Amino acid sequence: MSARCTDREASVIGRPHVDTRLDRYPGLRAKVEGMLDIIENAGGDVEKAAVAEQRVIDAIRDLGHGCWSAGRRSVSPTKTTDEVRHR
Repeated sequence: MSARCTDREASVIGRPHVDTRLDRYPGLRAKVEGMLDIIENAGGDVEKAAVAEQRVIDAIRDLGHGCWSAGRRSVSPTKTTDEVRHR
């Protein structure tokens, strides 16, 4: 294994730990913890991987819609669509 950092690893050096970052976003923390519960089968109700996979996909889709809605609310109404896309 190489001692060099990947681009992804280098991008996180110096940033706060993800747990610290999630503390600032309790709604996001709840959604991430919900996805972890699905993955870990915390409810004990998932016997097929395909069911768990679909639940995670649905949760990620819901998270994406929530992020997009929050992002639109934080954008100035005077900004153009192109300005919003290139944020």
